[in-house]
Amino acid sequence: MKILFITLSNIGDCILTLPVLDALIDKYPDAALDVLSGPRVKEIFINNSFIKKSIVYNKQSSLREKLGLVLQLYKEGYDLIIDLKHTMLPFLLRARLGTRLFNPPKNILHARKRNFARLKNDLGLDAKFTEKHFFNKSKTALDDFGKYVVVAAGARGILKRWNKEEFAKLSKWIIDDYGLNIVLVGDNDDKVITDSIASAIGKGVFNLAGKTDLAGLSDIIRGSSLIISCDSASLHLASYLNRPIIAVFTATDPKKYGPWSDENIVVCADIDCAPCEKAECERGSFECINSITADAVYRIVKKILK
Repeated sequence: MKILFITLSNIGDCILTLPVLDALIDKYPDAALDVLSGPRVKEIFINNSFIKKSIVYNKQSSLREKLGLVLQLYKEGYDLIIDLKHTMLPFLLRARLGTRLFNPPKNILHARKRNFARLKNDLGLDAKFTEKHFFNKSKTALDDFGKYVVVAAGARGILKRWNKEEFAKLSKWIIDDYGLNIVLVGDNDDKVITDSIASAIGKGVFNLAGKTDLAGLSDIIRGSSLIISCDSASLHLASYLNRPIIAVFTATDPKKYGPWSDENIVVCADIDCAPCEKAECERGSFECINSITADAVYRIVKKILK
């Protein structure tokens, strides 16, 4: 059997599709499995023994290049296409089986469950997530960090981010009270935030923003005692790796995008306008961010690190 799996382009959204891909690998262990993804997430699939081909789709490419990609995929003659990006490709490629363009029922809220619902509702596949086939251990050296808590303070969009001053205050308390180090993670875009937090903390902090690839980040998260994160790729990676998580949600909805590890707690503001899921604060008060204090989050930290 030849299978094409079409995943999402953003790192966090892509990680939310990995349990479905894991389930497909378990259900069809002898299938030739190709993955179509955006350039930002291709490293997840390259050099993975379960993936025959990692094919990159770049939405910035020309129309001629896009048509060439469709022709290339058509020639593969796929038996099954799982499209979690909601494109016309299953129809255009004429696979024997493929997901439909329509979304799952609205009563299924969380993105991970909605992805599984597409398999069951569209294809009648009752696949289950049993074993992880991605982000296996690499050779990242963790000895220098001692025992540590991961802090992921960055996020794509200002309304997804908690105040960096509160992150710094919280991190300092963890260092002083528990003797744990703080490892700051993120990409290059988060360095302004992590540099500020590291400067405020002083001793006991390792600032790795922009210094790791996804494999390295997974090793760091796997070795942590706890991760404290906004709604970000690091949060979803920690969920996939089943690590203890405290998730600080502001404008986005944890019912849709919250953590899904065995041990997780979500902190969010109890206000009438949240979650608004907007890119900008229409009231201008940023209350969903400013009303969450380091004290409130620290009370939860103490429950997990007791």
